[in-house]
Amino acid sequence: MFETGCLPICVISYFFLEWTLDSCHLFGIPRFASHGMGWLPMAVLKAMHMQGLSSIWAMSNSDHVKFPQLDLPFAFAKGDLPPDAFQIGDHEDPWVRFMIEVNKADVSSAGFIVNSFEELEGEYLDTLESFLENKANAWCVGPLLLVNNQVETGGDDDLKNQSCPCIDWLDEQPVQNAVIYHICVVHNRTCQMPKWMKLQWGWRWQANCSFGSSDQQNGAHRKDGRRLRRG
Repeated sequence: MFETGCLPICVISYFFLEWTLDSCHLFGIPRFASHGMGWLPMAVLKAMHMQGLSSIWAMSNSDHVKFPQLDLPFAFAKGDLPPDAFQIGDHEDPWVRFMIEVNKADVSSAGFIVNSFEELEGEYLDTLESFLENKANAWCVGPLLLVNNQVETGGDDDLKNQSCPCIDWLDEQPVQNAVIYHICVVHNRTCQMPKWMKLQWGWRWQANCSFGSSDQQNGAHRKDGRRLRRG
């Protein structure tokens, strides 16, 4: 692409692929970090790194964590954080070094692509952008449906007529007074299935909220390992 003069106008990279920042700088291409999280959890993580994980680690589990840059809408205790969030002691540890480089690449990118809606978390946009260098921006694209049923499929009727049960369910919901949460669980390392089921029980029966959720596990019902639920 470089030899033909057809470089891309930008690269949208999964944030864990920190090495793509150096590649983009080499060719003068803006690199945007793509995250599966929303604005608020991302702002919390960035605020933690700014404040220093060692100072938070020294607190007791019942102590509330407060960030000067961020006004949290809930009480946040040190014990709410998973233990592996504090792997900070040994900078010779490969995982620690890797995460340090990931964070550096994150804040040095041209911007963030955030998996959320501005109507839900717009108040945290300025806080998140304050952690970026060079006045970079964050763009909210929301959960995307990467299926276009209008695309020509070469006569494959099965592909042309494909439908997603969860999208059909969303279309059936009333436009007004409908509260629908989008929950995306990338992995269950810190949230095992029994806890995950309790969360869904709370959304459905205690909060009386409509919800759509997606989670990924081995041995799921679909071949791609993804299960879709709605309630």
